[in-house]
Amino acid sequence: MPIGKSFAGKMVIFAAIIGYAGFSASAGATDLIKKEKLIFVTVAYPEPGSEKNTVLLVESIRAFAGSLAQAPIWCFIPQYGKRLAPETRSRLTALDVTFFPYDIELDVARFFFAADIRAAQIAESMAAGKTDLLAWLGSNTMILKEPDALVIPDDILLGYRPVHHINIGSKYEGSLDTFWTLVYKYCGVPKNHLFPMKTHIDGQSIRPYFNAGILVIRPENGLFKKWHDTFFGVYREPALKHLYEQDQRYVIFIHQALL
Repeated sequence: MPIGKSFAGKMVIFAAIIGYAGFSASAGATDLIKKEKLIFVTVAYPEPGSEKNTVLLVESIRAFAGSLAQAPIWCFIPQYGKRLAPETRSRLTALDVTFFPYDIELDVARFFFAADIRAAQIAESMAAGKTDLLAWLGSNTMILKEPDALVIPDDILLGYRPVHHINIGSKYEGSLDTFWTLVYKYCGVPKNHLFPMKTHIDGQSIRPYFNAGILVIRPENGLFKKWHDTFFGVYREPALKHLYEQDQRYVIFIHQALL
């Protein structure tokens, strides 16, 4: 089964989105459970900026997502000694958001986006059997019109779009640097599986580098678990730590490179 499909000449692209930045049941019981078409998932950190972004995202879904406007929205909240502000929780509750607090060690939460990857894996495991699709959105995203491209075809496992800018990405026609050599080694990606994609703002041709803030998956396939296990298995490897010391962008974007 393919993981992506051509959409207007490219892999499935979510043009309706502007990004600023598993349960089981018996056959009989399954008939009694309504399976959702799509569930939105995001992470809200108990910090003013993240909380504001999350409220704006949810409001935009409810206002502009068309046929998906009333889809369930799951909000994962990392627990490391802080709580959402009461007004944030109240507003999100009024917008019919379901909260999922989850434990995470403080030192892990301090590493860029590690808490997001933990939440993605938990959401995926909870969603299996409950929804056809799980739409993972960074909280710094807004819906401007019905995001119908999120409803990927039945034979597609993953919907994504490339990163905004090349940043630490690897130019497709260039040689692999030390960072990306390590990334592909850790992810077990052979060279003949690499393909070009274009950054969607500056239009540069790069090797696969997916935007971790907008993804659609089929929960039963365990893609987020693979992402989680790969990240937590290698992100503190000495070879990567050496690169982190040379350029902080590697610290910030290693989660995205390992996707």
